[in-house]
Amino acid sequence: ACAGRPVAIGMWPGITVTEGFPVPAASFLIVWLAIAASAVAAFLTLPPGLSRRQTTRIIFVTGIAARLLMLPHPASDDVHRYLWEGRLLAAGLSPYAHAPVEAHDPAADAFRDPTDPHWRGINHPGMTAIYPPLALVGFAGLASIRYEPLTVKVAMALADIATLGLLLALLSRRITDPRWAFLYALHPLPLIAFAGQGHLDAVQVLLVLGALLLGERRRWGWMFLVLGLAVQVKY
Repeated sequence: ACAGRPVAIGMWPGITVTEGFPVPAASFLIVWLAIAASAVAAFLTLPPGLSRRQTTRIIFVTGIAARLLMLPHPASDDVHRYLWEGRLLAAGLSPYAHAPVEAHDPAADAFRDPTDPHWRGINHPGMTAIYPPLALVGFAGLASIRYEPLTVKVAMALADIATLGLLLALLSRRITDPRWAFLYALHPLPLIAFAGQGHLDAVQVLLVLGALLLGERRRWGWMFLVLGLAVQVKY
C-alpha cells in the first residue's frame, strides 16, 4: 500500500506522477516474520554432523533458491530511476545535468516519454541523479541489456548471492561454524530489498564485505581500492 499525493507534470498537461511514503500492509509483515522465523529454524535444525563443505553447499543452494522465489516481488520505485538514468547515460547525456522532469531542458525531452512506465514511475522527478558515478555506469549497462525491472533485480540478486559466498569464506577463515551464514541467507531484509525490490545497496554490501575479507588477509591496498568502489556505488 502507498499513501501519496499526485504531482502534476507541467510540460505534459493531464499527466501526473505520485509521490508518497510506503505503508507496510499486514500481509507484508506476516511474510517478513515468516521468513525471519525460517532463518532461525534453519539455523537451529541444521544437522550438526555435516562436514563444512556439506553445510556450505546446503546454505548456498538454499540462499539461491530463496532469492529466485523473491524475484516476482514488485520492484521498488527506485528501480524506475535506475533504468531511466541508465538509459540517459547510455545515450551520452549526464543524469547529473538532466532531471526526469525539467521545464527548460529540451536536450533530454526525447527521453521524457509519457508512455514509458519507468519515466512515469520515478519518485522526486524534479531531482537530478544522486547516485555516484560507478552506480550510474552500472545502471547504463543494465538498461542497455534490457530496459525492465527484472534486469536490475537479477543483478542485485547475483550481487547478494556473491555476498553470501564472501560471508561463508569469512566464516571459514575465522574457523567459525558456517551455519551462522543461514541467518543471512534467509534474512528477510536482503531477500526482500535486493532480489525482491532491486535496491542498489546489494552491490555496496558486497564490496564492503569484500574489503573486510581483504583486510582479514592484510591485503591493504586492495582493501582500500574495493572500499573506494563501495563509496562510488552509494555514498
